[in-house]
This record gives sequence, C-alpha cells and structure tokens, in this order.
Amino acid sequence: MLDQPIVTTTKQPIETYFPKNDDIFFDVQTLPLYGKGESPDDYETYNQSNYYSADTLVGTFRKDTKTFLGGTFQTNGYTLVQNEDFFSPIEAQLYDYFNAETLGALRIRDHVAYAGSVVAREYMFPNLKHEITTTSGHKSEIIFRIIGRNCFDGSSKLVVYYGNIDMFCMNGMILGNFATHDAKRTSRFDLGNFINKVTTGIEQSEYAVNQLQEYAQLNTTIPYVREFFERLKVSDRQLERLEQQHLEEISVRGNNIWAVVSTLTNYASHVDGRFSTRSTKNDHESATIYNRQAQVAKWLARTDSKGNKIAGGFDLLVEKSKDLPLNRQHRVLA
Repeated sequence: MLDQPIVTTTKQPIETYFPKNDDIFFDVQTLPLYGKGESPDDYETYNQSNYYSADTLVGTFRKDTKTFLGGTFQTNGYTLVQNEDFFSPIEAQLYDYFNAETLGALRIRDHVAYAGSVVAREYMFPNLKHEITTTSGHKSEIIFRIIGRNCFDGSSKLVVYYGNIDMFCMNGMILGNFATHDAKRTSRFDLGNFINKVTTGIEQSEYAVNQLQEYAQLNTTIPYVREFFERLKVSDRQLERLEQQHLEEISVRGNNIWAVVSTLTNYASHVDGRFSTRSTKNDHESATIYNRQAQVAKWLARTDSKGNKIAGGFDLLVEKSKDLPLNRQHRVLA
C-alpha cells in the first residue's frame, strides 16, 4: 500500500507513514445468531428474527457489507478487537521507536482473506537490512519486517510476527521461537499488555540475522537434507517439490543450510508455480501464505519455548552438518 519513500530528516505526523486503508480498517460487530436446528451445532448462521434463537451464541459480521465472517462464539467468552484498535497501537510504538529516515523508507502491504475474516498488515523496513554471503559467494539482502494479523472467524489468536524478507527472491521468513507474540481474546484479554511486546521482537531480530549468516557458511549434503524433509511428514508429492526446489537453491546459493532455509521459505511465500494452491472462489492466498510461514517457523525452530532442543528436527540437520569434514576444516582455518 505504501511504497514511495518519504525523504525527510524531521519526523512527520504519524499518519504520513501509516495511512488508513478502508480495505482493512472496517468495523466488525457481534450479533445474536438464529437458526433452524435443535442444538447449537445445527444452527445456521442467520441473523434473522424469524428463526429460532441460538441462545448464548453470537456471530461476527462486517458492518459495511453485512457479511458473516464465520465466527461463532459464546456471548461472554470472546473479546472483539477491531482492526483499527489493533493496528494503531502497533503503529504508535513503531512511530516512537524509529527515526524519520527509517520511517520514511517504510513499506506497507495490506492483506485481506475470506471477505475480511482474516486481515494482516505487513510493515517492511528497507533501512534495517543485512547482507548474507553463502559458501558459493552468493549474496542476499535481508530486510526486517513486522506483521500484525487479526481474525474474526476463530481460526487463530491475535498475533504479531517478526521476521525477515530475502529481497533476492522475496521469500518471507518468520524465524525462531521468539518470532511471534500471540494472545487469546478471552474476557481477560488486555490489548495494552500484548502490544508492549512489539519492541521485544525488534531487539531480538539481530540474533536471527547472525544465525542466518552462520547457516549460509555451513555446508551440508543432499542425503542429510532429504532426511530432514522426510521428517516434516509432508505428502510424497510435496516432498518431491521440496527436493526440486532445494536443487534450484543449491545452484544459486550453494549446498549449505541457508539453501535449505530458502527452500522452505520459498514454499511459504508463494501460492503459484511449484507450490501453487488449489484454485477456489475464496480469497485465501494471503491467509495461506501466513499460515505456511508460521508452519515453516516451527519446522526451522531448534528449541522449544523452554529452550530445550527439539529432537530429530532442524537442529539435528544443523548439528550433523557441523560434523562434516569440510565444516570442521573451515572452523580450524577460521
């Protein structure tokens, strides 16, 4: 949505950097549900008085289009968080945290899926960039990004992702266990406490970049990588696609761990080409991409939330690769 850089050394008003977009800043309301069924499970999502009341159940509806957004909740068990109430505090923190130069280069992408049931706003910071150099000499420019994601159908928690984008191929990455902060919207939900964690993700991003550079210099083998892909428990067809993509990544980046990461982030960032999705009438692409990126973040996690290593996962691939003679020799020379 916002692509053109704003060149100024003086910080401008917040709306200069974070424009409002009616595509995502629509209002949602909860309304009583009515249906024909004998039990709550049978109720259809009608908001019409000539049907039987669903008692304590409410549904989420867009105010502008009157569209039902798929959420069915107990009246007292759900806290409705409007998109503006979610994104505006995030943007206020970003505005306070960054200087005019960084804000001026900011790029914003808005994503809407399933008629507004899922909404995301992506903040990309070209000024927060690092260069990754692989064993083959290939260089990738990595920029930092933040994604806020709200939904009204109960499919996920309220979430903020932290990660990076490889500008060579526009692969998006959500890296490490620190990469997300999420919260259930129960009656005890406190948006203020949740938003305050935004700065934590920014501060921790430096560690992720350093780790990527280590991966770029760590050689591996195709059999090791195949074993790792097999442990992901994807379908045979998907496994074949991952292996094909990995060979392409090797041809550019070299046979290293960074090529493995790029294979998975390619899958997570594209819904066309090799990793295309089934064509439907639903506007699901952006939701599919973020769901895939969250899945890949789990695949690439080396430790759990308590800091314990995840046995048999990505960490095993990294540790086995470190023991390769070429990598041991490299460490001695270094």
